[in-house]
Amino acid sequence: MTLRHLQVFLAVCDAGSVTLAAENMHISQPSVSLTIKELRNFYGVELFERVSKKLVLTSEGRIVYDYALRIISQFNDMNTSLERMRSGGSLYVGTGIAVGKLDMPAIAYNFSQRYPTIALHVNISSSDNIERRLADNILDVAILENTINANNLVEIPMQSRPLVAIARYDHPLVEKNNISLSDLAKEKLLLQEKYSHTRNIIDNAFAKQNLSIDPIWESASVHALINATGMGIGISILSDIYVKEFYNPDIRILDIDLQLSRGINLVYSKSRNPSPSAMKFIDYCKLSYQAANATADLKHRKLPFFP
Repeated sequence: MTLRHLQVFLAVCDAGSVTLAAENMHISQPSVSLTIKELRNFYGVELFERVSKKLVLTSEGRIVYDYALRIISQFNDMNTSLERMRSGGSLYVGTGIAVGKLDMPAIAYNFSQRYPTIALHVNISSSDNIERRLADNILDVAILENTINANNLVEIPMQSRPLVAIARYDHPLVEKNNISLSDLAKEKLLLQEKYSHTRNIIDNAFAKQNLSIDPIWESASVHALINATGMGIGISILSDIYVKEFYNPDIRILDIDLQLSRGINLVYSKSRNPSPSAMKFIDYCKLSYQAANATADLKHRKLPFFP
């Protein structure tokens, strides 16, 4: 039994007939029939049954089909990785919007300086788009703040980004020290949309202290929340990376230790092994974020944290 047997078997599964599979593969029908017969004899089971003039997988055939897909996929991944290495190496990296704006330029520049023979391609988009491209093997690896289909991904923690409470510079709480969640619960809150990753973290934190909140704003746009906060409409709770990204000189970070954070993870699909170029990128990011984390530990954020 060879890879060729599995390739022909999968072609018949997709086509539903030996004749059509032969046409699609540009080989003779007797050759396809012989290959399927050899595969059937090798395992000693019937792989297909005929239903309404169409070949349908038996229960044994479905088992062979599932394994054949994985074997051929890994074989193709190996060929792709070797081809990339022969051409000097190509690496396709994705990232979310905020990380793409703040972290990726420096990471991409320094990585390319260290590994000039690896052609680095960067795609910056929403997390769900990046995850789809990982699943479709369009991207090799990605850096994301949150993942939707985490069960399909290998996640390597890179950094923890704290959530901070922000208000307009003239809000009464700006001058107050040691603000509590109960203090915030009494305020007009401007929060991200219900069931978003950040909102779930916030809701759970208030619920643990038996506090109920009813935000006057709920928005998918972080920029809108920051602008509204800067206008004095209310208080918002956001990841500090967004507060930096959409800098507003009228905003201050409140003196409250929320002890809440969003993680930044380096992720890749469980269905494929990282290429040598991807492993170099993973190792480089570990070192890069490790250095950034060490620097951040020395800089306690005080009010205001803006220059």
